[in-house]
Amino acid sequence: MKLIEQNIPFFESVFESIGEALILVDEKFKIAYCNRAAESIFGYSEKELVGSNLQILIPESFHKAHKSHQKKYMESPKHRPMGKGMELEGKRKNGKTLQPDWVLNVGAYTAVDKAESEP
Repeated sequence: MKLIEQNIPFFESVFESIGEALILVDEKFKIAYCNRAAESIFGYSEKELVGSNLQILIPESFHKAHKSHQKKYMESPKHRPMGKGMELEGKRKNGKTLQPDWVLNVGAYTAVDKAESEP
């Protein structure tokens, strides 16, 4: 994260140019950064998301399993799609769920709202 901290304007412009939700988390899965697409898809402001646990974006019924998956991921972190063969849900601020395509990278989640990206 120090590289990002040292080059904030550059990284913010790159992150904001991405049309997908980009969420950066720390090693404890606290949200460190989110772009405007994440705000739009999930309905939270940046102030509401930054500092919150990633669980804020996961339906409560998945919290226990998600924590288990997080622990397993941290044992061997690598770039990969999440939940291959599973229907994973996200949760908007208004409580409605969505089924984004999640991609997990070391320290970053990317979410694309499938409903919004389909023609």
